[in-house]
Amino acid sequence: LKGFISKSDDEWRKGNWTSGCVRRTKLSCQANSSMTTQGKDTDVFYRMTNAKTPDLHQVASFLSAKQCYEGCLGNCSCTAFAYISGIGCLVWNGRLVDTVQFMSNGETLSIRLASSELASGSSRTKIIVGITASLSILAILVSAAVMFLRYRAKHIEPTPTVIDTLQDAWKNDFQPQDISGVNFFDMHTLRTATNNFSASNKLGQGGFGPVYKGKLLDGKEIAVKRLASSSDQGTMEFLNEITLISKLQHRNLVRLLGYCIEGEEKLLIYEFMVNKSLDIFLFDSTLKFELDWPKRFDIIQGIARGLLYLHRDS
Repeated sequence: LKGFISKSDDEWRKGNWTSGCVRRTKLSCQANSSMTTQGKDTDVFYRMTNAKTPDLHQVASFLSAKQCYEGCLGNCSCTAFAYISGIGCLVWNGRLVDTVQFMSNGETLSIRLASSELASGSSRTKIIVGITASLSILAILVSAAVMFLRYRAKHIEPTPTVIDTLQDAWKNDFQPQDISGVNFFDMHTLRTATNNFSASNKLGQGGFGPVYKGKLLDGKEIAVKRLASSSDQGTMEFLNEITLISKLQHRNLVRLLGYCIEGEEKLLIYEFMVNKSLDIFLFDSTLKFELDWPKRFDIIQGIARGLLYLHRDS
């Protein structure tokens, strides 16, 4: 997001975004230690189009977009505003939680930034254009190479000896750290954690295999999904799927902690959810009374946000 940087570069490199972002440049009104803007270096607003507006907004009584802008600019605690036809002026004070930019069909969100963030951007723009052009050419070359290799794979059938040699080479060359940000678990660790996949630790049965509760040596609880051996998914397809899943980071989605490949075994390790599956509460004659309508409404909203993230941003 323009004007913001990661709060912890180390966490972001590991795929952990929970700490969020901080401003790159302090706001002018904050530097003046006043609730209203002062002096020549007033703050400016960056217009972010096609945005999913942040949570926890307030409705202001301003009757036009100009009044909405002036009201937010004059209040140092106002970090962003949006004037939406039919709704009015929405303002945000403090952190901008769960802000997302879609490809289309979003709102225009004006985010408060220091004036220096939008000044003298021509040189930066030239650099960005140059980098973008270079990456575009590289992407075209890589795509052409992939298409060529796929064509060769379809039209040149390898002999069984070649296949065995390739599989042996893959096993020798494979390194657990080949997938960035995802932990590799060995089968011995998972057997110990789940008591050798004991039936007493079984949490449920899905379409792709059973799920077991496990406990690592450091005391951390995990959920282990043991994929059915009848699956015809290849090893490389499985690794590609792990790479895609590991990039999904949302507070309403269960986080992938790692994976395991040993022989024909393929397993996924997720964070353990203490309350188990939602259907246990919905259909249990006793537990269902713990879900009053406010809780159910929050659950519905969380599911909707997770689905929206998967369909639009993943």
